[in-house]
Amino acid sequence: MIRWLFNWLWRPLAGLIPPGGLTIALLVYASVATAQPSHGIARHGMPALPAGFPHLPYANPDAPKGGRLVVGSLGTFDSMNPYISRGAVPEVSPGSGINTLIVQPLMMRSLDEPFTLYGLVAESIETAADRSWVEFKLNPLARFSDGKPVTAEDVKFTFELLRDRGRPVQRSSYRRVKEVSLPDARTIRFTFAEPDGELPLILALMPTLARHDINPETFEQPTFRPPLGSGPYKLAELDPGKSFTLRRNPDFWGRDLAILKGHHNFDEIRVDFYRDSNALFEAFKVGLFDVRFETDPAKWLEGYDFPAVRDGRIIRETLKFEAPRGMTGIVFNTRRPQLADQR
Repeated sequence: MIRWLFNWLWRPLAGLIPPGGLTIALLVYASVATAQPSHGIARHGMPALPAGFPHLPYANPDAPKGGRLVVGSLGTFDSMNPYISRGAVPEVSPGSGINTLIVQPLMMRSLDEPFTLYGLVAESIETAADRSWVEFKLNPLARFSDGKPVTAEDVKFTFELLRDRGRPVQRSSYRRVKEVSLPDARTIRFTFAEPDGELPLILALMPTLARHDINPETFEQPTFRPPLGSGPYKLAELDPGKSFTLRRNPDFWGRDLAILKGHHNFDEIRVDFYRDSNALFEAFKVGLFDVRFETDPAKWLEGYDFPAVRDGRIIRETLKFEAPRGMTGIVFNTRRPQLADQR
């Protein structure tokens, strides 16, 4: 097919293209030809999962639903809007944060791939070979928690809101976009000031906010009212600065999406805040919350000899991570003479 197109284009143009011009013409054609909608996007190479995958490899699609998860967090909060610079926001963990549970991004990250995203609110992504633009097609089922559909106008509104009034990192990234266009009610295209390999993925992680719910003039003010989102949970209870409870939305539009199979299994998620790390640990020891990720090696080795561990009410497990992780420890600078000898 490509050879036929080449011959069809070449014959009438052969006498018109100057030396070097054919290469330019073919490169332009190749960029257009390779752009097509896809279910996912990777920073390098191709997504590991094919279109139509049943669920993420690390998720159990048959996980039971129900119950309540109680999480402990260190600190406090005076705002439920995670997209502004002002205020302390309770983004305590991937499993209990406002972003992804109340508000959803266009695409969702796969945790066992270096940087790969799969469709969520956006059912597909299309980008040029040189990544000079990106286009998202929204899932026709996507709905905000008030039942109104998520449209390309909402995505455009979110982009402009965060570009002008969001956090500095969002303002910096989004200002690399030169033009935004809406081919139809479910499609949005971003054209970049210059080709950028990472910007399509940064935009794919953009949250989807409802333009009918937000006043841009007051958006930057801290508030205990979270943004209206399209996620699986809604805010059910709030004790300012101390705790909040999320309750699963029974009308959540995306509960049957393959990428979410095995996720969002708890009916309720409550997050309790503690001002002091010792108080946080003592609360866990007496069973005031359900799960704790220990990052202190000394405490892991010496601090878990108490009744709830000994009688099995607390189960200790070491989790294996097969991805780059941060570290906690002491690193000796062996370039210094006194540290060069391991003795």
